[in-house]
Amino acid sequence: MTNHIIPAIGNVKLDKLTATHMRRVHDGILAKGLSSTTALLAHRTMSASFKIAIREGRLSRNPAMLTAAPRKANVQLDVLDLPESLSLLEHTLETPERIVWATYLLTAARRGEIIGLERDRVSDVLDLSWQLQRIPYVHGCGGRCGRRFGGDCPDRTISVPVDYESRHIAGGLYWTRPKSNKGWRIIPLVDPLRSVLERHIHTAPENPHGLVFTRPDGAAYDPKVASAEWRTIMKAKFGEDRAVRLHDLRHTTVDLLYLADVPEDLIQEIVGHSSRTMVQEYKSLRNQVRLKSGMQQLSALLAEFSTPALPAASLELVAP
Repeated sequence: MTNHIIPAIGNVKLDKLTATHMRRVHDGILAKGLSSTTALLAHRTMSASFKIAIREGRLSRNPAMLTAAPRKANVQLDVLDLPESLSLLEHTLETPERIVWATYLLTAARRGEIIGLERDRVSDVLDLSWQLQRIPYVHGCGGRCGRRFGGDCPDRTISVPVDYESRHIAGGLYWTRPKSNKGWRIIPLVDPLRSVLERHIHTAPENPHGLVFTRPDGAAYDPKVASAEWRTIMKAKFGEDRAVRLHDLRHTTVDLLYLADVPEDLIQEIVGHSSRTMVQEYKSLRNQVRLKSGMQQLSALLAEFSTPALPAASLELVAP
């Protein structure tokens, strides 16, 4: 709204908006060198806003419906292959501070799920029912200070959405539930990750939040800081040419699960990102047995192709 929509059409009265104005927003975004996906998001934002205006009697029709929405850009993601994944595992298992990155690779978890992982949710399963998020600051003055963002307001405050199930950590950091039930996952914990996490929890200093992974000073990870550190890890390991985002490790793990011949329905449950996932079934004992078998197939794949430099103890496969 602030960067793209208001500068383009903010001075046009609602009942004067036309398809030309919608295209002005689209074209302005593309002229900045941004992707058509950004233009699509702006279009959807305008459409949702105009629906509210119609409901309030301020408009008689939705101007965003007068023109075609931009198409979502086709983005080619950069993911790690099997040799690169093994090399990354070796690199991240060398020191305790890097184990957090190995955990992402071996679980296909989202960014906030691992940096928000609590010690009491690690046992023979990994409970990914909460994620760490930063809730943005908003104006405490109602915008009267004239500053653009709530974080700049001298009376700034944090407004947690009423539909969020959340627990406060510190500052603007909160544990929140995943957006949908299918994102709420409990996956079996098998070696090598099981041994690594048990050793890490046993040796790492306690912290007031009960987190598995923290910053060196014991503070919780900010999501943006986690992403920045990940980029540093990638640069150190693979150089400037690789652009594998932290979230893209989920795609790498999915590729590895396919290579390990894990059935597709189990991959969908492990990753928690499919409409075919049966939300309640993954909690049953029968399905936990299948899920554990799938995770062990992934470990077996890594053990089979690992280099001698990878710590043998960390790749010991637990018998079913």
